[in-house]
Amino acid sequence: MIKLSVKFKKKIAIMFLIISLLRCGAYPDLAEAPGTCFLNCQTAIIGSTEMRIRLLNDGTSLTCEGIGDAPYNSIVPVRFVVERKKLPEEMSNPENLEEYVPVPGISFESLILGGQMSPQKNPSDSRDKYDGILTPMDDWCSDSCGVGSIDIVPMCTPIGINTVTILVHSGSLSATATISVVPVEPVVSDEDEDEDEDE
Repeated sequence: MIKLSVKFKKKIAIMFLIISLLRCGAYPDLAEAPGTCFLNCQTAIIGSTEMRIRLLNDGTSLTCEGIGDAPYNSIVPVRFVVERKKLPEEMSNPENLEEYVPVPGISFESLILGGQMSPQKNPSDSRDKYDGILTPMDDWCSDSCGVGSIDIVPMCTPIGINTVTILVHSGSLSATATISVVPVEPVVSDEDEDEDEDE
């Protein structure tokens, strides 16, 4: 049986500590925002079948106003994480029981499947299917934290709730997110009600 020296054991412990710290997070891109990781899509690749796309803000419901002069809601971010299953050797840490780990540099495409969107064109592609998606296609990949992000502008319609369905896919991986935009009903004053009764 091989006996390890105390010095060697300390080195191994320090090495595992450094690895675990590095896996806990990534340096923020302070030029963009404190909570944003670095994004570089030049070497991005398509996701594999061992991966999945996990939505971070699916089912968001927002209220909107200004149906006359400003018929569109403000920019709505859609966020998700590209993840892969842990390898057997990565399951040895009892403190980290997560089954999946984030994957950076995965390319994706975003499409609007339903709902009413702003006619604003995507800066990278003017085809109608990308209307209302404001994030340039050069940024369509997961960042150094494995997070993908697109900004959309749905319409604020006077008819009722506008539910927008967004498809995000990378190869055979896909996920759909829904954003509901609910118009705020105009407040009717007592004077308006009296006038209506008089008529």
